[in-house]
Order: sequence, then C-alpha cells, then structure tokens
Amino acid sequence: MKKSTIEIFELKTTGGVGLLALAIRKHIGAEVFCTVGQDHKRRFLELMGIKNIFNSRTTQFCEDVLNVTNRRGVDIMHNTFAGKRFIEAILACLAPRGRFIEIGKADLYGGTNVNILPMKKNISYFAIAVDQLILSEKDSDVVVGGSEDSELGEIMNESSQLLCSGAIEPIPTRTFPLNEAQNAFSYLESAQYIGKVVLSPNAEVFAPISLPQYRTVIPLCSQGSYVRVDGTYLVTG
Repeated sequence: MKKSTIEIFELKTTGGVGLLALAIRKHIGAEVFCTVGQDHKRRFLELMGIKNIFNSRTTQFCEDVLNVTNRRGVDIMHNTFAGKRFIEAILACLAPRGRFIEIGKADLYGGTNVNILPMKKNISYFAIAVDQLILSEKDSDVVVGGSEDSELGEIMNESSQLLCSGAIEPIPTRTFPLNEAQNAFSYLESAQYIGKVVLSPNAEVFAPISLPQYRTVIPLCSQGSYVRVDGTYLVTG
C-alpha cells in the first residue's frame, strides 16, 4: 500500500540549510519531524506550525520518533549530526526503504565506522558534498549555477523559482555591519542564531584595521621587490 504522505526527519532544523530544506518539505506536503537544542528555537518552529519537535541534545529523539510513527520510522533522514552514536541511532529510526541523506563532513572525512545492521531494511545512504559538485562541474567547463543543463544549475533555477513565486519564504537573517565582524562571529559561536548570520558592507561604515606604528616594507622575494603594509595594490592575472 502506497503512503500518501512522506515523513521526513530534519535534524538541526533552525540553521540556514535546515530552514530552507524545511520550507521545501512543507511545500511538497511532507510530514516533517524536527530537532532543536534550545527553547527559543522550539518556539520559532511552533510558530511555523511544526508539531513534531524533539530535543537534539541526546539520541532520545530517535526513540521518540519511533513512538510517534508506531515504531515504523521515517522515510527520509536529512542529517548534519556527527559521531558514531548519533549516526547509528538515526539509522535505527529509518523506515524500511528509507533514505539517509548526509550533508555533514566530519564523519565522511574522519572515516567513522558504524554498525550497518539497520541497512538490512533496504535503507539507502546518500552523501551530498555540494563543494565537490561545484568542483566537478567547474572541471567539466560547466558554468556553475548559470547553465540549465548542469545539475547544480537546475537546482539553483528551481530554488530561485520557488522563492520568486512565493512558494517558499526566504530564511531569516541577523545582519551585522562590516565593522562589527567580531560581534558577528561571537554571535555565531553562541549557537543562538536562527537562519543565517550576514555581514553587510556599508559605504558610511569603515572596518578598523591595525597598522604598525611605523611605516614598514615587506620583501616579496630576494630580488628586492617590496610592498608597503599601509599601501593599496591591484593584483591581476
């Protein structure tokens, strides 16, 4: 019997990638399960109409999902968690023929070993490395994001159409002027943000820089080429 609704588990939902993925999932009519680690992020998702919200601090959320789905699990898992304990727990709460979509890098590059026993349910594992997709298209002389014939270009075009048509809403941002870059990074590290943190240049605001007390020159090579630390240079090539 074919299911009428796809169940998708969106982990770490309130980041930029998570919120955009959530918007697309709601657009296609999927039933969405989410995790958050802070109360204000939970309230944000509740205002969006999300009902199934779980705690991301422990692996208990996987058992909670199984309970909500009558022990069946979810069809698709969109993951950015890292670590053997989390990956094994997440695989265990996928439904038969479920799909695990990995966009994190830590386990891929770290070679994390996990128990693949849950894969006996005909689970599929997909690792999505967007940077490699960009590089592969660049190497094949495809204009990244500019050609409808390219895979990445097709994704960009479809996403842009959804945004421009109002089918999905832009993700929230917190904007800092360029001269408050340090505050922006501190805010980013605090993990309090929802959506994206943006640095915005402003012609009326200048970012402070530190220069030596005395003007100095720096040798570029043994042939006697120098640059001034307080100079401005145009590099071409």
